[in-house]
Amino acid sequence: MLGTLVRNDLRFVAVCSFGRSGSSYLMALLQAAGVQVADAMPFEDRALQISFIRWLAGEMEAAGPAANLAVAGAFGAEYYSTMLEGAADPAECEARLETRLAAMRGGWFAEKVIGTELLRMMLAFDRRDRIRPIYLLRDPRDIFISAKQFNARRGFRSFADDGDDRQMLHTICRFQSEQLWVHARSGGLLIHYEDLVARREQTIVSVLRHLGHEAITTARVAAIRTHVPVGGEAVRGHMTSATAQQSIRRWEAPEGAPYRALFAEATAALNASGYAG
Repeated sequence: MLGTLVRNDLRFVAVCSFGRSGSSYLMALLQAAGVQVADAMPFEDRALQISFIRWLAGEMEAAGPAANLAVAGAFGAEYYSTMLEGAADPAECEARLETRLAAMRGGWFAEKVIGTELLRMMLAFDRRDRIRPIYLLRDPRDIFISAKQFNARRGFRSFADDGDDRQMLHTICRFQSEQLWVHARSGGLLIHYEDLVARREQTIVSVLRHLGHEAITTARVAAIRTHVPVGGEAVRGHMTSATAQQSIRRWEAPEGAPYRALFAEATAALNASGYAG
């Protein structure tokens, strides 16, 4: 399925992050930088990944039952079911993807990637250097609080919130530890949410360089920043804090008080995730 990228002279920006870490804002920033994205905020279309898994499952089935079982054990059931949510017809999804990519003809295409296992598998099959991963990290304590509030607003639980707060926090930390592990071995661009908010210009420059741009002007950086303001109308509906600045270190604010003991217990997990406990 990655051959589709080659045929249409496209490169894939794989945005790897846990939910509530600012990935929708990063996708909007990529779009402003000229990267093609599917759908609109919050950019949940994952047609390329669905197609890749279906292609890989077909390849493994042809190789024999044991190989096909290995794929299912790696990520098949979990990721396939997650990505097919809301996509009743995977074949139609593939056809839509082919049409969309063929219309692009060159440049970059981005999706949010579900899981580090899937990203690692895609990178293993990327023999033409068509994939550029971006790993987005955020303080797990702030992700935790944001997810709790977002779930309360929507009226149902998601983002690993099954009622066990300790397990939820450790799931977030473990995911970010896996991101760091994959990044150390496979390369890519590592971005912290806090930099997206507080050091926007530097982050935009890092993204443009990651995409291969060399002549980066101040005017272009300013245009991208203006096009996707942090806390702008398109982003605000996805936020759980009053301002982007207030979304940083929320765990130290009064809203984090009920979880202080939980956070204090998770020092080792927080350290492993890249944030000091």
